Amino acid sequence: MRISFLVFCLLFPFVSFAEMKHVVVDRLAYSINTDTKTAGVTYDNNLIYSGNYEIPDEITYGSEKYVVNEICKWAFKNQKKLKGVLIGKNIVNIDNFAFSGCTKLESFVIPESVTNIGDNAFSYSGIERLTIGGGVTCIGVDCFKGCDCLADLVISDSEKYLDLPECAFQTSPLEKVYIGRDLYWQNGSSIKTSPFYQLTTLKEVEFGEKITKLSDYLFYETGLESIVIPKNIKRIGNTVFYKCKFIKKVIFEDGNDVLEIGFNPSSDTNMYNNCTSSCFYGNPIESVYVGRNLSYSTIDSKGVSPFYMISTINNVTFGDSITTISPYLFSNCSGLSLAIIPKNVTQLGSGAFKGCKIEELYNYSPVPQSIEENTFDYYGTLHVIKGLYDTYHSKNIWRNFSVRDDLTKNVVKSFTLSNDTINCNKNDVGKISVVRYEPEDATLDIMWSSDNTNVALITSDGTYVAVGYGTAVITAMANDEGKATAQCVINVAQPFVKGDVDGNGSVNVSDVTALINVIIGIADWPEVRCDMNGDGVINVTDVTSLINIILAN
Repeated sequence: MRISFLVFCLLFPFVSFAEMKHVVVDRLAYSINTDTKTAGVTYDNNLIYSGNYEIPDEITYGSEKYVVNEICKWAFKNQKKLKGVLIGKNIVNIDNFAFSGCTKLESFVIPESVTNIGDNAFSYSGIERLTIGGGVTCIGVDCFKGCDCLADLVISDSEKYLDLPECAFQTSPLEKVYIGRDLYWQNGSSIKTSPFYQLTTLKEVEFGEKITKLSDYLFYETGLESIVIPKNIKRIGNTVFYKCKFIKKVIFEDGNDVLEIGFNPSSDTNMYNNCTSSCFYGNPIESVYVGRNLSYSTIDSKGVSPFYMISTINNVTFGDSITTISPYLFSNCSGLSLAIIPKNVTQLGSGAFKGCKIEELYNYSPVPQSIEENTFDYYGTLHVIKGLYDTYHSKNIWRNFSVRDDLTKNVVKSFTLSNDTINCNKNDVGKISVVRYEPEDATLDIMWSSDNTNVALITSDGTYVAVGYGTAVITAMANDEGKATAQCVINVAQPFVKGDVDGNGSVNVSDVTALINVIIGIADWPEVRCDMNGDGVINVTDVTSLINIILAN
């Protein structure tokens, strides 16, 4: 011990310590580190901030440059007149209470460079709109406590997850939220610690391309009115949308990956066998679009199908990526009256529509799907593709429906004709055809029409006949529910008369005007009509030749 103390005493005079200085540069206070050549915006009791400020990437003090990389503890605390701060690209940390009590602060963007936001950093501020950059990975306790004006929140896209404190935004009247990445929070196993717990003001949420899952309880009892789940989300956790009493529409966007859906703990004593309630339990959903295959537990101890017993659902549509309608998916949705099943579905699971009163079922599959005895217990009208009446009516269970083969194989969304424009002569005959259409497996049935039958006629197979001079627009329309259209313009030219520049069949002063307009560049008539003297150049000599032609007539 004596030797260590002696060594310390001998070396102490030679130990250098970084010098920290408090300076003011361009109306902002900084704490600068002369050793690391860094600076942090810091608290200064003598400064009153009013209006808008910009924190630079670096400052110059004396003859040295310092990188500004931090907003220190209490830097702007209780600055009541501060309205806005633009943060430099080198800031990595916003420390505790940095903007706490800044009641005039309305909008704030945290750039990508920031990785950490400290405790109470924005507590009791007047912030209304907030963007959290994709670099932020940790937010401190009570960071947004008392932000009772915060209505618009953007959590930017990032591969990194964001670690939130308990009850992160529960005291803010959020109305609109964009979530661009996965969220975690402390004590995430507790319902009441969710960042948006019971925020009935929250009406709208949008998800970015980087988010992969919705954590348990995320939107528990919020005011959301509709939900769109993008294809990049792979899992919806337990109780995510429990008792969201305003959700009317749910959309699972088209995708190839199976979406795993959690469950809700039961709070309804009327649920049979003590089964847990559905993922969307307590939601007054009316319309559902299912764009990919869903996975969920139907075991009593773990959960039931996501839409079990939601009686407000009245219509459901399945996307082209769906191959299987999962068991009990819409079981006991007593208000469900219309369902649309695409061509790729090969199996309808047990109890999928049990307890539903489906009056109109549209089934676009060319082959009757595998189906269980209890998939349906009500049989309304089954609409199938034209020509498949006997195919469905001969199959067990499907025959229980009132079958109508009144559907086209698939609706034509768009198509392209062989010609956009046809220039021809009177009495010419030709054919217009469809060269490409989408989707390729649609049934193509085209109706043809001409807007000027004095110029061109069109037959049911696309054959046209030029019967007069002028222009006719031929319209092709898909004969299905989509009514997609395409057009071709037919121009039937008058016989060529030298001097007839404007092609109206006569040679007079109007042709002189037309030719002059070509020469000065405000009209574009065919060269063969304008080159009166045949020298290959259109100029004033052609005007002279045209006048001579008119005078000779």
